[in-house]
Amino acid sequence: MEDDTTTFSPALELDHAHEHTLQNVLAFIDSFEDASSPSGDAPEGVAAARRSPKSLKPSTLKRNRHREKVKRELVSLRTHADELETQLKVVRHQQTTKALAIEGKADVMWKRVMSSEVKARHRVEAENQQLKAELLAHAEMAGRVMNAFNAVQEVAKTEVEMLPTASRSSAPLMDEDDVIAALVADLDPTFARLDAVFQANKWLTTSAPPTRSARHIEMKELVSAEGAKSPPVAELTDITTTPFRPRMTGKIMWRRLQQQYTNGLRDDINIEKTWHTENTIAVKFTDQYNFPSSATGRAESVTLNTRLVVRKYPHANSKLGMMMVWRAYDESETTPAEVYVEEFGWAAVEGVRRGSVIRQCVHVVQHGRADGMTTHHASEPTLLTDAALRANEVDFMAMSTAMENLRIVGDPVTNAEYTV
Repeated sequence: MEDDTTTFSPALELDHAHEHTLQNVLAFIDSFEDASSPSGDAPEGVAAARRSPKSLKPSTLKRNRHREKVKRELVSLRTHADELETQLKVVRHQQTTKALAIEGKADVMWKRVMSSEVKARHRVEAENQQLKAELLAHAEMAGRVMNAFNAVQEVAKTEVEMLPTASRSSAPLMDEDDVIAALVADLDPTFARLDAVFQANKWLTTSAPPTRSARHIEMKELVSAEGAKSPPVAELTDITTTPFRPRMTGKIMWRRLQQQYTNGLRDDINIEKTWHTENTIAVKFTDQYNFPSSATGRAESVTLNTRLVVRKYPHANSKLGMMMVWRAYDESETTPAEVYVEEFGWAAVEGVRRGSVIRQCVHVVQHGRADGMTTHHASEPTLLTDAALRANEVDFMAMSTAMENLRIVGDPVTNAEYTV
């Protein structure tokens, strides 16, 4: 460099001060070249970064610091996003695993439900078949009993006709064991008709609950599904309202029947024989009723010989009371021996807003014996039919009176005799 300096000096003819300044400039250039020569082709950004901070403007420094801060934030956000993506993959995997497990459990649960439903259906079908077989057996037994019943009636009638006239009134009209057996066998078939009888009776199918007790009687002619007409039917309907709960009302009804026929609660009837179980009562008794005669104007007395069987059926819901069915066979020594009366009775205790209601219906059908009166003549109501209706009406009124007396006395729950 000294050679270069002596070469330029004479040509420029500079003074000492100017020469010194030029030397300083050349030295600065030489030093800059020496400093930049090792990097060779270094990027401009790196070279700028190696510059002294004093050579950069404050605005540039501020911009660079902000840029570095943004870069650091971007790196931090990118790292956080990667972590979240990793966590999301883990959560998705767990949810997929749980969903597969739940689907597997649901399949197992539905298979169990379907299996139990199939078993229940098979069980119900088996029960239905068993009930059907029992009903058919009951019907067949009832048919055999009725055939035997008719045969015994024929024998009894023949024996009565062979007796002297004076002793005919004391001859037995029927063997009670055969009659009771036939009536008991017919209880379940009669119970199966309860819904149909109630639906066909407009007095028992009113939409509004009754507010007071009522009683109605009318003559009907029933028609079977095959179109066959039955003999005239005297239908007696009774509705009794009570302030007691349905379950309590049912207990009172059954307890009163037990007291009436097994404990001699009614002294106006002559009970000859009684059979009873927990839910069935069978009784043979006689009763006497007087009716005014339209011909003579004097009272005619009818002695009613009755065989009665009653059975209670619990409601599907034990808190809703009970249902009751009865069958009766009536005949009399003071009416033509060619006729007898059958009774078909139904009762149901139902809950209403303030207590319960007892709905009762009885069909009284008069029949003629074989080789006796003609069917048409035997079906015409006689005093025997009137006596049977009167007997049921007395029972209905006695039950209504008993409920009213209990209401006046107080809540039967406090009475030990009717405690639930």
